[in-house]
Amino acid sequence: MTQDERWLVKCQEAIDFLETNRRKPSKFISEERNLCSLWKHNKKLMNAGDLKPERVEMFKQLMKLIDGYESAYSLEVLASVAYVRREHPGISIDETINEIQNWSARKKNLFKQEHIKAAYEHLDAIVPPTDIFLKKASFPFRVGGLLVS
Repeated sequence: MTQDERWLVKCQEAIDFLETNRRKPSKFISEERNLCSLWKHNKKLMNAGDLKPERVEMFKQLMKLIDGYESAYSLEVLASVAYVRREHPGISIDETINEIQNWSARKKNLFKQEHIKAAYEHLDAIVPPTDIFLKKASFPFRVGGLLVS
């Protein structure tokens, strides 16, 4: 396995962590420390201009995707909206709100309509929906079924 392939695998592990736990890895939990270090290290390299050029754009897009969606609640809203849009390509904002509210009583009571709408619009602003909401996503990044390349 090449260094670039290992980097992609580690990034995918971090993304899988985000999907599963709906939060960023913590430096205070020993099992999560390596993933936390990966994020911080790559961010420092990118800011210093030392991150490999082919990795810079991928990392920027990943950071842009979760920018402003770093709490457990906001990541869950973002992941839920991404999931609904992946399963129902071309779904409108109002239909997305209805799908999420019908998903479970917990989501209906917890998620505010304006937060669902903001997540929907956030995903639209990053990459055109036709390009990112794929049934089967692959490398370089897969977040809630979203392909970020």
